[in-house]
Amino acid sequence: CSACASGKYVDGDECKLCAAGKFSDDTNQQACKSCTSGKFSEEGAPVCSDCVPGKYLTSTGCVNCAAGKFRTENTQTTGCEDCTEGKTSAAGSAMCQDCAVGKVGGTNGLCSDCTSGKYKGSKGSGACEDCVNGKVSDTKASCALCDAGKHGESNGVCIDCEAGKYQ
Repeated sequence: CSACASGKYVDGDECKLCAAGKFSDDTNQQACKSCTSGKFSEEGAPVCSDCVPGKYLTSTGCVNCAAGKFRTENTQTTGCEDCTEGKTSAAGSAMCQDCAVGKVGGTNGLCSDCTSGKYKGSKGSGACEDCVNGKVSDTKASCALCDAGKHGESNGVCIDCEAGKYQ
């Protein structure tokens, strides 16, 4: 005779794996125990665990937080929090980072490029600013003078000078 190891239970003459969400922390258990609220286990687990930072608990186990969301060890176990305005995160993140230079962040935790003719020269929150007349934003991080033979519109876009005129 051999003992059923932890993570398994005795069913007649067989040892069977505990199902996901259940555990057996001793040998020769007659049944598996359910994980407490906020904990999970894989099939055949000897203990239940918390989801690691950047993941949250669902009925099927721990899953990554979506991009623009985060979860630390000290926050709720059943969901992720949105990054604040001007910050973002990759999927599965435990924290948010500032939006990069040339990008603006919305309330959904995602950063997007400044629109044409606008720039943002610093990381984090804040709005994109208009390029002054005669300049254009090609990198979205700063404005540059228009090329020879072109002039800037109020929206920060360079256009060709009219025939017979120059800049």
